[in-house]
Amino acid sequence: MVFLAAAAQVTRHARLVTGAVLPAFNNPLKVAGELAMLDALCDGRLDCGFARAFLPHEFAHFGGQTGREPGAVRRGRGAGPIVAEQENVTSEGRFYSFHNITSLPRPTQTPRPPFYVAALGTRESFERAGANGYGIMAIPMAGAR
Repeated sequence: MVFLAAAAQVTRHARLVTGAVLPAFNNPLKVAGELAMLDALCDGRLDCGFARAFLPHEFAHFGGQTGREPGAVRRGRGAGPIVAEQENVTSEGRFYSFHNITSLPRPTQTPRPPFYVAALGTRESFERAGANGYGIMAIPMAGAR
């Protein structure tokens, strides 16, 4: 996001894409605020990509546990659009809870920047992205299972 903030200052037409934000290691309120600020800095040219962390060293470096991650990524990704699109949001969850929150700044794009989800090799990952209305970042690293 730091690189994209710098790129936003020297480009005028290119769309900027975050690549893969990892909700398992980020609080959705923090991510929503940072993405909204980045969307403002680039005057609404931001696309947001999210991915599920799956490499063992990712969890080792962040001190996370792989058993926690899939639920955290779904919860974090689910909270992101809600916080970005709505005001005075309350959410009680297993991994994150917040009460009467309005993330500031608000996104420049309405209702929020486009969201994309990395899909690797399972049918379920593609179906889940589509069911939630997200675009797909197909990762050709693994064959279908």
